[in-house]
Amino acid sequence: MNNEIHISSLVVHCMPENLSSVKQRLMDLNIDIEFHGIEEAGKLVIVLESEGKKGIMNSIDQINATEGVLNSALVYHQIAEASELDEAAELPDDFVFPEHIINEHSSNNPNPTESVDTHSAGGPL
Repeated sequence: MNNEIHISSLVVHCMPENLSSVKQRLMDLNIDIEFHGIEEAGKLVIVLESEGKKGIMNSIDQINATEGVLNSALVYHQIAEASELDEAAELPDDFVFPEHIINEHSSNNPNPTESVDTHSAGGPL
């Protein structure tokens, strides 16, 4: 039995006009996905959690194969023993995703100073 929990964060890129439909398609996938930031320029900050590295890799493959997704960039990966985690990993309410990570993954960002909206990430676009 595998007792490892893998927690990863990704920036998912899509065309701005497809942002809403891509978010819905990602929510419809059968994976453990949380949205922690949305940028109108076509970027979603997500967190994945899975038992074992194969689960994370399969989730990333599903995300990259989702209609409308241009690509995804892994920006964080943590491996923890399940017994070490009291509850699911969550970002604090005041967490702001580092802007340089968002900006360095897109050379066509029309507004590089625009910050990620972490407050509406879980709600409708």
